[in-house]
Amino acid sequence: MGDTDQRRKLRAQIRTMLEQERSAEAAAALEDYLAHYPGPLDDDIVLIGQCLARGLTDAAMDIALRAAGARPDDATAQAAVAACFSAMGRTEDSLPYLRTAAALRPDNPRHRFSLARMLVLANHAAEGRSELAALAEDLANPAFAVSSRLVLDIIPPSRAAIAASRDDFLNVLTSETAGELRIDDPFAELFHANFYLAYHAADNRPLFEAFGRFLRRSCPALDWSAPHVARPEPLSGRRVRLGIYSSFLYGHTIGLLNRGLIANLDRSRFQVVVFTRQVHGDSIQDEIAAAADKVVWVAPPASMGQLLEVRGLIAAEALDVLLYADIGMINSTYYLALSRLAPVQAVSIGHPDTTGLDSIDLFLGYDSMEPAGGEAQYSETLVRLPGPFPCYARPPIGPSCKARADFGLDEAANCYFIPQSLFKFHPDFDDVLARIADRDDDAVIVLIADRSESITRDLLARLDRRRPGLSARLHLVRRMGVADLLRLMQVSDVILDPIHYSGGNTSLEAFSIGTPIVTWPGRFMRGRVTCGFYLAMGILDPIARDFDQYVDLALRYGRDRAAAADLRRRILAANQVLYDSTVALRALEDRLEAAVRKGLEPVSGHGEFLVMGTAIGYGIDKVRVFVESLRRHYDGDVCLLVSRDITQETIDYLHSWRVRPIHFDAGRHIPVHIQTTRYVRYAEVLRDCARPYRQVLLSDVADVVFQAFPFPLADHPADLFFFMEDAGSRIGTSPSNSQWLIQTFGEGALAPLKDKPISCSGTTMGSHAGILAYCDKLLELADFKRLASFPQYRGHDQGIHNFILHHNLLPISRVENGVVVFTLGGVDAAAIGMDEAGVKVARHAHLSPIVHQYQYFPEVEAFVLEKWRSAG
Repeated sequence: MGDTDQRRKLRAQIRTMLEQERSAEAAAALEDYLAHYPGPLDDDIVLIGQCLARGLTDAAMDIALRAAGARPDDATAQAAVAACFSAMGRTEDSLPYLRTAAALRPDNPRHRFSLARMLVLANHAAEGRSELAALAEDLANPAFAVSSRLVLDIIPPSRAAIAASRDDFLNVLTSETAGELRIDDPFAELFHANFYLAYHAADNRPLFEAFGRFLRRSCPALDWSAPHVARPEPLSGRRVRLGIYSSFLYGHTIGLLNRGLIANLDRSRFQVVVFTRQVHGDSIQDEIAAAADKVVWVAPPASMGQLLEVRGLIAAEALDVLLYADIGMINSTYYLALSRLAPVQAVSIGHPDTTGLDSIDLFLGYDSMEPAGGEAQYSETLVRLPGPFPCYARPPIGPSCKARADFGLDEAANCYFIPQSLFKFHPDFDDVLARIADRDDDAVIVLIADRSESITRDLLARLDRRRPGLSARLHLVRRMGVADLLRLMQVSDVILDPIHYSGGNTSLEAFSIGTPIVTWPGRFMRGRVTCGFYLAMGILDPIARDFDQYVDLALRYGRDRAAAADLRRRILAANQVLYDSTVALRALEDRLEAAVRKGLEPVSGHGEFLVMGTAIGYGIDKVRVFVESLRRHYDGDVCLLVSRDITQETIDYLHSWRVRPIHFDAGRHIPVHIQTTRYVRYAEVLRDCARPYRQVLLSDVADVVFQAFPFPLADHPADLFFFMEDAGSRIGTSPSNSQWLIQTFGEGALAPLKDKPISCSGTTMGSHAGILAYCDKLLELADFKRLASFPQYRGHDQGIHNFILHHNLLPISRVENGVVVFTLGGVDAAAIGMDEAGVKVARHAHLSPIVHQYQYFPEVEAFVLEKWRSAG
């Protein structure tokens, strides 16, 4: 066989390996091929694209440089080198090749568009805008004009510049031009750098919602639904099919945050399919691939055609849940997320910002990291998971043995290290660094230089504008491996968490070796992650309450070695809670499964109503009267909250009566009695419903018996019904009700309500929206930190319940005792009648559909047990 034929054969073999995702074999074959045949390849451009798509960047660059060298007048070859530099993160190095390509083929908009993109990503925003505006004029394509106004500075020059760019971003999306725009391929016609909005310290929900609407309107092909979504397969007898998508499931922060999750999801409940690009020789990805039930290798789409292919691959898996580990890191994932590829779609905090997309149902956040009222910042339903990140592995690599001198640092200096990308530095953070430099003459502030020299240069210039000469107090280090990074953290006196956007993975790495971090929790979750880790460890003193205290704390730990050493000791003693934790994982599993079930699909019968109760710690004997009396009169949806230690016998019993058990182990992370914390789960269930129920009943379980259909007020227009106790009962004359109010709200809460009648929280009824509003209001008023002081008391929810009623915090219809619910606590025995029909108010012929607290009277309890337990 001749030399030319042999080359063709080897090239064909390599391409086949790449097409079959045999990247390891292809890499070895490419290395051998390039060593034997140094000249350019006939099909080099195709091979470059295939190699880049599979993470074989070095091989792609070798081929591209040969092609560009052999064909200097070939614009495509020049652009291929630029693409390789871009894949390596060397944006600045790509610019000369793109300028050459654009000059060689000024008629080709693709090269000019790529040049504009790279200019922006190298922080040459003004030049990038100009290139996009020129493209719009030359090609009469308004998409490029819109793109020019979506450009954001990677290193914003000032707070005012941030505000102006955000205004322009929103204004162009709502402009007439954007409204009339039609885009065939957003990859080729639209540029945006929405990723950088997260670093503006502002609410991005309005911007992302506007952007999502703009994309759906201008590019209808992005708005698609997989065929199986309209006809989801019932879950009976099978596992939830869970897909996890990200282009970064390898030795990247996203991979590190998700490998433990993927490995530890309960395989008796979930079948896990991973969708990611293949990265050759990456141990983290190898670990993830081994843990998944199935891996579908998908390169990040770079065109609309490729997006459709990826979309089809995901749809073919007929998923119940599609979990995006990140949305917003790269544009292709955002475009993909506009489709409905599973009945339930969720996003995790890989990129900690809302998506603004109505196709994403859940945002998986963490309660310790979310501010009060954080729900308003998300277009998705915010899920507040307990605990730290699920199953995050303690960094397995120990620090290197390098000394400070190996990093170019003076042993005597006070070393303030900021191990974050420079684009995370908000202009407000400049003030922090200037204040530290002013107050500590021995301070050295250590930063990691960006791969792009222009980004580093522009940040230093901004710092010098804030305080002349500030950049001279900085020490820049190059990017480094994990072992060296951990060592630099270890030899630093303190780590500074950038304000407005805190560390995540880097904080977990620092805490693994005990290095102190000073943090100031911001308005948004993305600025509160390190704070959440400290709260999990029970360490509060490095958490600043304001700007001034942040600076004071930084200086304290930077200058006072004894204080820093004490904090290191405490971190090392407490940090085990941050690693390999399954608390959030178990809650996540429950939430995703509940969402798949759409919050209770109708069992049969009514389908318009829902009864919810709490049976945590109960066996069959404690639920039998409730369940069997209810089922005699009602055939609709029922669910009971149960703990994970419930017996299989009890589970089987509930299933046999078509009662759905829902796991809820609040006590593991909320040290408050279940009587109050149950409303957390009630609200979650109601929010997960695919459609609203006509009415919902929240009911106690152990002391409730049903005598008739429990929703006689179904046609009443009110949204919320509170059932009153005995007409003569008053809060002030009830020691328990008085105590619940005082413990919940303080001594001053009792006086205004002492003469008010008592409503019992054990049974509450209303419309779907009404009950959800009630749960939300009750939880808003429940100070769990305060109530944790009284863990043995079970009635605080009733204190809040009556506070809501008598302060008119919600529109409530009061219902007299005995009309719907006959609550026996506080009732005189003479007022209770019993006959063959059941228990009733003695003076009425009317039979109450629900009887509560029947155990208060032995003769009534005996009557009920004889009547309703006889079937058992």
